[in-house]
Amino acid sequence: AAVVTARGVAVGCAEAAKSEWNPSWDGAVGARTKHHLVLVRHGQYVYGKTDKERKLTELGREQARETGKRLADLEAKGVIPPIKYILYSTMTRATETHEIISEELGPCQGGPSAEKDK
Repeated sequence: AAVVTARGVAVGCAEAAKSEWNPSWDGAVGARTKHHLVLVRHGQYVYGKTDKERKLTELGREQARETGKRLADLEAKGVIPPIKYILYSTMTRATETHEIISEELGPCQGGPSAEKDK
C-alpha cells in the first residue's frame, strides 16, 4: 500500500511513518489567514415530546452563561481571535444556548445553521 505524504509523494507505509511534516503542504506557509472553529453543545435541558418542550434547565442556562463568559475571557486574553459568526440549530435548546452565550460575547453575525431542523 502507498500513502501520499504531506510532500505530495506516494511512498510505502514504512517510509511514510519516518517522513517529516512539511508545513508548506498546501502552499500556505507564511499566510496570515487562520480559522478557528469552536464547537459548543447546548446546555442541559428538560426532555419533552416536542422541541418546544425541550427547554434548558436552570443548570443548562448556567452552563451556557459560563461558556459565554469563558469564550469572552479567551477573546480578551488573545487566546482566540474575536468571534465573528455564530451558527446554531433552530432547536429550542440550541437557540436558548446561543442567546445566552451571545449576551456574554456581545454582537456577532450569524443565525440558525438551517432553515428547519428535522
